[in-house]
Amino acid sequence: MKADELLDLLSKSNLAIFTEKDIERFIGKGKGYTALYLNRLVKRGKLARIERGKYCLKDANIFEIAANVVYPSYISMLAAFELHGITEQKPLTIDIVTTKRHRSLEFNGYNLLFHTIKRRFFSGFYRINNQKIMCATPEKAIADSIYFKNPSENYIYEALENGLKKRIIDIRALQTFLNTMELTKNKRETAELEERLKDLYVHAK
Repeated sequence: MKADELLDLLSKSNLAIFTEKDIERFIGKGKGYTALYLNRLVKRGKLARIERGKYCLKDANIFEIAANVVYPSYISMLAAFELHGITEQKPLTIDIVTTKRHRSLEFNGYNLLFHTIKRRFFSGFYRINNQKIMCATPEKAIADSIYFKNPSENYIYEALENGLKKRIIDIRALQTFLNTMELTKNKRETAELEERLKDLYVHAK
């Protein structure tokens, strides 16, 4: 199969990331041939290698890549704030929440940082439109930020204020996440957050 034919098939597939086994199925060749074929495509700039055994199209959306390196996982924290349009920051680190452990990656100028969370807290995310991106809701992104202490409080409050002004943050949903994730045990941070919530909510009305 010619490279252009393969790239066309990959672009039309529902996959954001391709493994060697995926490519084997597409080209109908064995493991050894596929490995050499992939190396040639990477050297020619047709495909990009994310990590060992995982590849993507050269012009792939970085958020789609970040959300699909590990399964299951979703984008959260500051990167999620950006996707929801509630921060003015343009982070070069994309935080991904997963139930598994995975080392951080550098890819296309971005740092992909994976955070392991308990299974009972792995919720509050959805697929963005028809994209291959699983992202935390605004409320869950804020709760995750407090849980992992990342990013700093200033960025969290910026997202809160903007989310309330745009009416895309539900305070009750946020408080539910704070309770279920046991974040209310951290009395100082929770008290400060609740006071800020009250103040922001009044001004957002």
